[in-house]
Amino acid sequence: MSNSTESYERFTSRDQIEFNKVLIDETEVKCQWEDEQGLCNEPVKEKDFSLHLYRRHGITSDSLLYRCLWQDSDCPHESKKESLERHMTGKHVPVKWACLHCHQTFTRERAMM
Repeated sequence: MSNSTESYERFTSRDQIEFNKVLIDETEVKCQWEDEQGLCNEPVKEKDFSLHLYRRHGITSDSLLYRCLWQDSDCPHESKKESLERHMTGKHVPVKWACLHCHQTFTRERAMM
């Protein structure tokens, strides 16, 4: 019987990233955005997070600055829509990219390369 680590060695870096992407895209988290309407707490898949921020929380403009309103974070982050989305998924949403070779985890895909 072969070692499970040996089977992972057949994956290229690109295969590994694509495998992780599928897992991450389908990962569901509860949105902890808290504004004047209260705590959201709606389950959202990672792949739908940007759309959720747009539809549910009004993060719509690419030119306006938005403040991070993640519950209990006292987060001072304020940025434009794209940077806010990156900030949210990197800091507050517990989704990680896992390397099949070294077993380290990363908050962003590009950090694995």
